[in-house]
Amino acid sequence: MTTNDQAHQEAHDLLVHIEELLTDAEDAATLNMVLKKLAAVVDCLGPDDEETLERKWARRPRLTERSLERKLVDLFDNLFSRRSGGRAENFEDAGVLTGNRGVVISVGNGQEFQLTIVESKRR
Repeated sequence: MTTNDQAHQEAHDLLVHIEELLTDAEDAATLNMVLKKLAAVVDCLGPDDEETLERKWARRPRLTERSLERKLVDLFDNLFSRRSGGRAENFEDAGVLTGNRGVVISVGNGQEFQLTIVESKRR
């Protein structure tokens, strides 16, 4: 096996591992690790393989307002709880009366912020 073939095989193996991690990614640390590994895969792939990678990503499950909300809550909760004793909750758990999805971020010094998630429709 040539060096190029070996690098190609390693990149594909890494891509499979990244796809497995993404299905289970619930915390910011895991997502950060996945992004770093994905960057390594893209660096190893040639132009034809990048097209294959884009087609695979197009088949991934669609991101929803609910799943984005869950990921943002986890991200901000991890970020602020470690640093300042703050927390993050989704709108429902925080008692925000709205039909939208979103995140309430409470910072340790008493400040509070709300992020509303609304899916935009692009054509």
